Amino acid sequence: MRDVMHHACHAALSHLLLQDGVAALVELTRCREFQAFVEVYPLRDFILSVYAPSSRCLVLGLELGRGTSGVVYLGMHLESGELIAVKKVNYAEQSAKQQERLMAEVRLSIAMQHPNIVRCYGAEYVSPGLLYLMMERCPLYDLEVYFTVVKKHVLTLLDVEHIMRELSKSLGFLHAQSVVHRDLKPQNVLVFGNKSGDAPISLKLCDFTFSKILTNHELLMTTTVGSPNYMAPEVINGQSYTEKADLWSLGVMLFRFLYAEYPYKAVTINDLRASIRLLVSVASCVDRCKM
Repeated sequence: MRDVMHHACHAALSHLLLQDGVAALVELTRCREFQAFVEVYPLRDFILSVYAPSSRCLVLGLELGRGTSGVVYLGMHLESGELIAVKKVNYAEQSAKQQERLMAEVRLSIAMQHPNIVRCYGAEYVSPGLLYLMMERCPLYDLEVYFTVVKKHVLTLLDVEHIMRELSKSLGFLHAQSVVHRDLKPQNVLVFGNKSGDAPISLKLCDFTFSKILTNHELLMTTTVGSPNYMAPEVINGQSYTEKADLWSLGVMLFRFLYAEYPYKAVTINDLRASIRLLVSVASCVDRCKM
């Protein structure tokens, strides 16, 4: 019976939000009858209690997506009434290394404030082992969907130029703060603007799960993280690397947007290593011939 009521309330609240807007939902949460109902039928899976003084957001059960460190739900920022994305992370089940990476993501997400980076409103530790990360919501889609579905793998040169300019702004800001994203790919870039994709779009970088702060610009890292197809050669080979690894990822995205394919074909990680070695060797030969 409790599960039935849970799903029924989920549907009712989602319908209320979509039909009557945020104001109606806020008004409902202030109703004593509703508060009493919540006490009887806990709705924590899709609504964070708004009655505790520390609560800053309302979390609905509409799932927006899943990342490497948690599930993202539709939510509402109580201070502004703005619809937001809330990443729910059960870090009690994570290893010490994963928890360390999560804490780094939280700190970076809050610190990196830029027009081309998804805004983070803050984090709230709801209970021991459970964290809510409150972020700006993208009402459209990510850059991968924009490229493959909206544009059907066909971008004009002006489209590609605009995308590169937008991404360069966010990367330039990160690198100026000595931050390496380490997982740059279309799925980690959100699209804001016209739903049809015809008007100029605004791009915002997200997901700092694998990001790393350099203590100085000469510091090299050797950790292998990121998405293989967009990894720089030095990352794949386990060699030391710097923020230039992000530029390789950006270059792979540029090639794919221009030619609708990756600059190399690979099925396994070993195939990928071999393809990249060949690509780098050819590029070196071309450079030597120009000299």
